[in-house]
Amino acid sequence: VDARDIGRLDFEQRAPWYLYNSSAEGVLGEGGGAVRIPIFDRALVQGSTRTVRAVIHQSALPGEWDRAALRLQLRRPDGLEYDHWDRVASVGLLLREGDQDAL
Repeated sequence: VDARDIGRLDFEQRAPWYLYNSSAEGVLGEGGGAVRIPIFDRALVQGSTRTVRAVIHQSALPGEWDRAALRLQLRRPDGLEYDHWDRVASVGLLLREGDQDAL
């Protein structure tokens, strides 16, 4: 076991759905030295806003890090209805030209 992995969440153990129950398991990453960086909160995605973008400035990241995880939680918007398709999401990274070398 690599010493860097002690206390870290084993993502692959939860494959293929990667579910996490914070009510039963506590705050995600707590005790493992995780740093939480909010990207967006309560972003409404609908026909006219199908793509939501956020910029993460390097200053928000810890000085040293070697992995990242995403916690994505979908909820019904306040005062609105939703159907099956509203509970499906995908995530991608858009990098500016030249930023790939920084990863």
